[in-house]
Amino acid sequence: MKKIFAIILSIISISSFFILLNIQDKNANCMQVYIVIIMYVILVLIIFYKLLYSYKEFGIKKMLGFTTVDIWIKDITNLMILQLIINVIIGISMFIIMLNGYSNYSNSFIFKVCMSLVIQLVISFMFLSIPYIYISKITIFNMIENKKNMKAIVTFNSILKTVLIIIFILISSISLNGYDSIHSFYSMSFQKWEKTKDYAFIGGLKAKDYEELQSDAFNLKLKKLYLYLNAKGSILADFNDFTQQSMKMDKNNDIPNQVKAFATVNPNYLINNKIYDIKNKKINILESERDSIIIIPQRYINSEKEVKNFFSHLGKDIKIIWSKDNQKLFSYDIDVNSKYGNMVTDPLLMVITESNGDLHDYAKVAGGEGAPFKFKSNNRDNPQGTFKNKAKELGIYNKLVNVYSVYDEVSIEIYKLKQKLFVISVVMFLCIIIIIFIILQNTFNYFEENKQLLAIKTFHGYKHYDKYRDYYLKMLYSWIIIAIFIIFKNGVKPDNSWSIFMGVLVMEIIISDISIKKIEKRNIIKVIKRG
Repeated sequence: MKKIFAIILSIISISSFFILLNIQDKNANCMQVYIVIIMYVILVLIIFYKLLYSYKEFGIKKMLGFTTVDIWIKDITNLMILQLIINVIIGISMFIIMLNGYSNYSNSFIFKVCMSLVIQLVISFMFLSIPYIYISKITIFNMIENKKNMKAIVTFNSILKTVLIIIFILISSISLNGYDSIHSFYSMSFQKWEKTKDYAFIGGLKAKDYEELQSDAFNLKLKKLYLYLNAKGSILADFNDFTQQSMKMDKNNDIPNQVKAFATVNPNYLINNKIYDIKNKKINILESERDSIIIIPQRYINSEKEVKNFFSHLGKDIKIIWSKDNQKLFSYDIDVNSKYGNMVTDPLLMVITESNGDLHDYAKVAGGEGAPFKFKSNNRDNPQGTFKNKAKELGIYNKLVNVYSVYDEVSIEIYKLKQKLFVISVVMFLCIIIIIFIILQNTFNYFEENKQLLAIKTFHGYKHYDKYRDYYLKMLYSWIIIAIFIIFKNGVKPDNSWSIFMGVLVMEIIISDISIKKIEKRNIIKVIKRG
């Protein structure tokens, strides 16, 4: 039993430490919290059933003069000491592995380890003390009569089952959302992302001399680099306005609704991503075009004046091209509409050609928010070689940050998502196994507690649901609590939570029915014969 406790406490220790270490990462922390909760539930469950099947031992201890508090303090102290030893071992191991050569961070690291330990000990003391409430119900009479306190067991199981089902619904909902993201990627934009394997982007500028980097002379050099790479088929796709963060920031400002979000693209983008005008002709823009080009979905045709006013700061003639409605365009940005394959429906497009942009537009060649400029490379292993000589010729090569593959970025995100789904799946599996175990325990305990009454009802020909009405009523009460929790969290709108709710409810009804019938078939005749 100590080995099992040690394994579970080790998992709790490691997960708790990473919660503090990744305090900024809400998604990672959310998963670690679920793991800690599940581990504590398993630990409480093991302790409770250990106490349940050792009730004779506790009865004897009480006969010898031990009080409930004496038994509780001895057991809980042993568990606290075990947890302390495990945390010290894990803390030292983490220190050696993670801070090798980084002594400047040692004080912060030790503080986080100590904080993690204190929090764990407090939580463990509270949670692991719960099963010992059962000891107070054990009397010497129970031991002599070989009688377990079934009501306490059933109540504990019901509370635990309710909590676990709520956790299961929460993590299942997260899992389904993650699955939707992966499915969306493969079904809607897989081919688009596959084509980005030949593209890379510059990670930004090295901030050595800020004034120089902002100067027109430097930006003119960036423009020359832009023109050089653009001629090789590079894509400008700035959809940063459509990220969740940008949409929230623009929600309450004074920008007209029609232009709250627009994308900036180049003619190469239009070649690789077909978009059609209201006459169903493919839109193509020449690099020699000097006018400001705005492509607007037909749905905004009555807002032409507002759109022109918004773009009047460009100081050039504005040429509007009306596009067909309901066209989905690929954003080349993993942070844009991840649920819908990084596609944007009917965005306003400002087209930057080699002749109509300003220096700020061409400076995007060096990176920026969302890495808008993706240059085409003939060498996937060394994309930097595509512009190295040209950048050196312009005298800006040493000011450019590393080059990154466009596809590597999305493949890393998909890998992280798959890893997250794997962890969630493990937690879900543990949850469902424990829930099934508790359901089976509840049916058995209910039968044991009420076997005399059930035997009489069977003898008098009661139907199944009439005999077990109290059991199903208790089940109903727990599901009402679960439903209230979901309504409080998500409301009554149809979503994944309610689908999972119905699925688990049906599962409990089916398992309960099968289990009750098997227990009854195996034991009811014996009970009737014994009277």
